[in-house]
Amino acid sequence: MQVDRKRCYDEILEYDLFMEFEDDFVYPQLENKRVKPSPDSFFNVFEEKAGDIIKQSRLAAVEVNKLKKPLPKRSEDGRLIFADFPEFQPNLTPKEIIQVGSFGGCYFKTITSGVTGQTYSDAWSAFPADWFEGLVIKEQVASTTYNKKINTYKVSCGSSIQQWEESGWVTEADPYGWFQWYCRFYLGRRCSDDHRQISRALGVMGPMGRWRKNLVNRCLNSGKQMEEALNDFTISPKIRQLLQQWGYRLTLAALRVPSPRKK
Repeated sequence: MQVDRKRCYDEILEYDLFMEFEDDFVYPQLENKRVKPSPDSFFNVFEEKAGDIIKQSRLAAVEVNKLKKPLPKRSEDGRLIFADFPEFQPNLTPKEIIQVGSFGGCYFKTITSGVTGQTYSDAWSAFPADWFEGLVIKEQVASTTYNKKINTYKVSCGSSIQQWEESGWVTEADPYGWFQWYCRFYLGRRCSDDHRQISRALGVMGPMGRWRKNLVNRCLNSGKQMEEALNDFTISPKIRQLLQQWGYRLTLAALRVPSPRKK
């Protein structure tokens, strides 16, 4: 099994899966087995097992709760507040993400999933009709081809569903990926994959998210007044598009408040 060493190692580290290897792996020149080995020494011994562990972790059957949660409330400053996941505070609803122009207009195109082996079409129709009001479905929602002109910032942004699958980010529960998960989560579905998906989102658009911080720094270092930089879409349009597709639009408040530092 071919494994992207760095990606796989990072995921093992992120999800604390080293325990799966401790009984088997002899850590070279390390007296304490809790000390984590380097990626190379780790994979020289356990390449195949590491790939299998990650695959099992990603594709384990997702359990869906029978009871749904209410829709989130919106704070005065526009953040969406999910009572059971208060750390997750996007400021764009799924409807807003779709309506303003995202995913090159082709997110909900017909796909044959490499994860489930099934073909899916008209997946968008499972969601409220008003989400798509005024849109041309075949061009702005389920187009067979990616069109960057559909996007808010008129740039190409994002990977293909095949790349998401190969990276292991897609599960059987949500074969279209993170945004499909977000649509369902927003509408009240809760499942055993929520913590992983929220963790991924926070890593992108949370207060400590690398791309949110990146955009904040670019705006602050632009030499322009904050409000001017905020509305200057020539500053990192791809990052703005990326954040939008993860449910976040940069705000003036985010520019005024320094990003929290990791402890």
